[in-house]
Amino acid sequence: MQKYEVIGLMSGSSLDGLDIAHIVFSYDNKWHFQIINTHCYLYDSSYIRTLADITKYDIYDIAATHHYIGEQTAAFVNDFILQYNIDRHNIALISSHGQTAVH
Repeated sequence: MQKYEVIGLMSGSSLDGLDIAHIVFSYDNKWHFQIINTHCYLYDSSYIRTLADITKYDIYDIAATHHYIGEQTAAFVNDFILQYNIDRHNIALISSHGQTAVH
């Protein structure tokens, strides 16, 4: 049976935090999944302001914010991996849709 460990990220325009899930997918002529760990990492007020104001930024500020969001997201994922003692070598992929700025 093939198994794939995945970390999935979900954030949205509610700006409350980053939801992270550790899921194992397996395949034996049919796909199965098991949710192993989940956690929501709440955003602090500074991060929320940054995200809330993103539609007001020029292209240079958006590029800088894009980098900042990537760093913050990576820090949350690393904390999640440490918190739940996940063997990072077993993770096949990390999936993120990015941060919703406007609908």
